[in-house]
Amino acid sequence: MFSMPSSRLNIGADTMKALTRSWSMQKLGKLVLRMGSAVVLIASLGATAAETSTETPAGSVSIEAHHKQLKDIEESTRDDARERARRMTEAFDRDLAAVYAPERLAVASDEELEELFQAASRVVFYAHGPAHAVLLLRTALSLDARSTLTDEHRRDLYRAWVVTRQFDAANALARMHPGLQLQVLPAIPTADAAGAGRVVVWRPADDAEALSAQAVEQDVLRIVVLSHPRCGFSQRAIAAIEADPVLSARLGDALWLAPPNGSLDLRDIQAWNRAHPGARLSYAVAMDDWPQFDSWATPVFYFMREGRVVATVTGWPREGRARELHEAFAQMDAPEDP
Repeated sequence: MFSMPSSRLNIGADTMKALTRSWSMQKLGKLVLRMGSAVVLIASLGATAAETSTETPAGSVSIEAHHKQLKDIEESTRDDARERARRMTEAFDRDLAAVYAPERLAVASDEELEELFQAASRVVFYAHGPAHAVLLLRTALSLDARSTLTDEHRRDLYRAWVVTRQFDAANALARMHPGLQLQVLPAIPTADAAGAGRVVVWRPADDAEALSAQAVEQDVLRIVVLSHPRCGFSQRAIAAIEADPVLSARLGDALWLAPPNGSLDLRDIQAWNRAHPGARLSYAVAMDDWPQFDSWATPVFYFMREGRVVATVTGWPREGRARELHEAFAQMDAPEDP
């Protein structure tokens, strides 16, 4: 069993007991990660540790080379978040996942451990897979056992828990390391299971650190805007929209969403909502809830018909995007060909 070394990582005894119980399983095929009452079913990452070869994956290709491949995928897929997540997950699971078996990590060099930590962090950042966050934690524990775990590693681990929506683990880490000034997150709201064409978004409370769940019917949505208060282009966009009565009216029924990322930024979102009541932000819970979106940059305006994207406007340069938005409105309003 891959146990918790000393107290340097300190993400909480109960959480660690649950995590290490999962790691003691021979198979990663059906890994159940228990955190309090929450249960996350993590999909297969391949063979058992016992079945894994001790050779470098893909013959003599190094861990560093495989990590470089992930970087190359990141660079070549900047305009398509879905394709980037798919290709990075595929490459990571094929070439690197087996190296995260405890016995493989135990014999890795310090340089290889760092490469493995950064590789797992990269795939979690772009693909948001809970199973990959567990492998990131395994690597953090190995670094910790060698006294090479840094505060920046801990911050990356916290971001991985946030983006994969495992708030119990994120909060345990934040509370055990107050000097890192990591945000303690509100409870994940309970919600009815989403049905066909329905997804759940999280709405922040106006005056409390709390979230509520709201079901959204994708088939009736007309416009979804991805935005974030810490994005200067989003700030520029909302200022221009609010100054334009026509645009403001046309976007009055839009769903404004903050993309899932490694920080909840609850107070920033609440401040935005107070300042812009006509463009109140909710949280997208997971990228997979919105497979029709090919970008999670901000701002992005998706114009939809029956759950399908019919037009997209991206970014907000200094000259604005008013013309592009009006063209997108026309595409959305145009009757479909028979």
